[in-house]
Amino acid sequence: MRVTRINTFVALLVAAILIAGCSETVLVRSGPSGAVVYLDGKPIGTTPLDYSLPRSEVGEPHRVRVEKTGYAPVESDLRTRWAKGRVTGAVFTLGLLALIRPMRSVDPVFAELEPLHPAQEDQDRRVGEALRNLRELHRSGRISDDELRQRQEELLREGNH
Repeated sequence: MRVTRINTFVALLVAAILIAGCSETVLVRSGPSGAVVYLDGKPIGTTPLDYSLPRSEVGEPHRVRVEKTGYAPVESDLRTRWAKGRVTGAVFTLGLLALIRPMRSVDPVFAELEPLHPAQEDQDRRVGEALRNLRELHRSGRISDDELRQRQEELLREGNH
């Protein structure tokens, strides 16, 4: 019975190492959201994005580019730092945590996109404020679900012209 428990524990530990230790999450956000994210020239998704960077690539240099139509693209290097909590955890677990998680973490990326045409920024701001106001009216029960959807669609159509 005791050998079975030890085997089960070892199997669970190996599974945890394989599952948790395979990647590091890179958070990429932009203002406004919906921008395309490129890692080393390859598209990896749109913002907001939680990208899984393979553990073997965490320490390597990477270039991030964030682009959205009507806005100037933003580029930066992916930065890593020592994850102090993980280092402490590795010490207290006699190195087991180091097998599961890398000792370095990846800093989140936030790209503040600048509009190529300032008038577009004003239009986006007006549409955003109007959408927030509609959500507040809906939350307070002043407009129905259908009316919310209809008015949101109208605003978004007008904002794209």
